[in-house]
Amino acid sequence: MNSVELLITGNLWLSLAVAVPIAVLDYVLTIYNAHTFRAAELDAKLRIEGSLEITPLFQAPVNQLQLINARFLLILALRIVLLVAVCYWAALIRTAFFYALFLGATVVGPFLAIIRHIENAIWYRALQRLGPDDVFRSEQPRWLRIQSSAVNRLMYAVLFAATFVLTGSFFLLGGACSCAGNAFQQWRISRWERKKRVA
Repeated sequence: MNSVELLITGNLWLSLAVAVPIAVLDYVLTIYNAHTFRAAELDAKLRIEGSLEITPLFQAPVNQLQLINARFLLILALRIVLLVAVCYWAALIRTAFFYALFLGATVVGPFLAIIRHIENAIWYRALQRLGPDDVFRSEQPRWLRIQSSAVNRLMYAVLFAATFVLTGSFFLLGGACSCAGNAFQQWRISRWERKKRVA
């Protein structure tokens, strides 16, 4: 482990100070992008089938632009409880690497989602600036958009796994596991959406 990783994984409060804002920012940026897309009436230029949100659990609140959402707050509270429990359990059995692994899985997924949200925000702003003489219209089936996200997460999983091999960072291994899990989940949703479209 490097010194920064040791600092974060060795201090529960610092871990929470990193994990909680990242989770909150992930959700806030999701709502921000959904609001921007709707307010700018971008569907005339970029048709997105179904909800902007991929995760079924959060589709309804994102569609309704609910910045304060009880479901999100409950999951955030459970995430905090799990982090605290795993931290104390890992300290009790003296396996610090397990907490680093769990923290990596908890932090890396939402952090990558934030990067994707920023990309989307820049993309939506660029679409807003298109004038009447600019011709642009794009349409992408929902299943293909989700599949693209799954492939993106899988690439990150491979990158983090390779970095773990080179550095021995269990934090990055946790990130690799989180990305691989997300990729598998999104791939399943993509296949389900495709079958629904054909049926």
